[in-house]
Amino acid sequence: MGTARRGSVTPEAIACHQLHLKLRRTGIGLRLCALFFICCFTAVSYCAVPCGELSESATKQIENYIDQLYEINSSSSAEVHHVHIESSETINSICYRRLRVATGTGGTIVFFLSPDQRFLSISLSDTTQSPLIARAKEDSIVESQLTKDLSPGSGEPSAPLRLVVFEDYQCPYCKRLDEWLKALSPDLLIKIRISYKNFPLAVHPFSSEAAAISVCAGLQSSDAYGEVGRFLFSEQNKFGPETLPTTSVIRHFATSGSVSVALLRSCLDNKEYLPILTRDRLLAESLKVPGTPTVFLNGRRMPHLSSSADLIQQLRARMESSDQSASNEYVPNPQVGRQENK
Repeated sequence: MGTARRGSVTPEAIACHQLHLKLRRTGIGLRLCALFFICCFTAVSYCAVPCGELSESATKQIENYIDQLYEINSSSSAEVHHVHIESSETINSICYRRLRVATGTGGTIVFFLSPDQRFLSISLSDTTQSPLIARAKEDSIVESQLTKDLSPGSGEPSAPLRLVVFEDYQCPYCKRLDEWLKALSPDLLIKIRISYKNFPLAVHPFSSEAAAISVCAGLQSSDAYGEVGRFLFSEQNKFGPETLPTTSVIRHFATSGSVSVALLRSCLDNKEYLPILTRDRLLAESLKVPGTPTVFLNGRRMPHLSSSADLIQQLRARMESSDQSASNEYVPNPQVGRQENK
């Protein structure tokens, strides 16, 4: 093979160039094929589950999942409660669905279902909306869930400050919060509605029994609920195998006319408290209540309360923001939790 002159094209160079063109064309073809398959796969993924009503089989599968997730039909229940989806609606044509699920015990839980009908979530955030507006809407939704069912308490339902307290009668911090609430000044109390919900924790062996008899008292009246609740808190350190909450309450109120012991016994025997305890537990779990006490103020969970002064400051800050605005939107106060009222 001779040496090629400058500017000449050898047969080897021509063959190499032709091979390069062939590989280049093949590469383009492969890339086009890959792009085609990707588009097809994407189209199938997005179009496999069109927006519309849930199928009967999908509905049943979701209901069974929620039933198992929250153990609604647990073996401890006196009767079987059927979970069912009350309504299903798409959200702004994006194929996410808002599911309103009835637990069969008088409560409801709202879930959001992904377009592929695989994932459930408690909340759904829209990044195109202002977080403040979205938070105000979320507070409104949460408050509607909290106030949907009647709960024992005090104050007017139309009060500007609406507190919902999840409590456990063996929780010492719940007892402390109860004392703080009862010690509020009259000018605050007249502007507050306080509702109570039971959320007995598994770490407290007698809290479920205490919650049951408190619910039975609440079925008589809010005053009866308050009296039994105060007694349970005062006796929380005495509960044990030989000093059960129900026995202590019945013995204490046997000579009192404010709470009917006969109605308490009937309620306990017939397990009339069970649907309410189940309802409150499901609500607490759906709102991701971390423990007790947990307090919601106008639909928003309050941060940790370190003292009665901290509680008073946050209530007054919220009351001032309510007075300044006729809307129900929450106005954050940067001083809340940083200093105490003087």
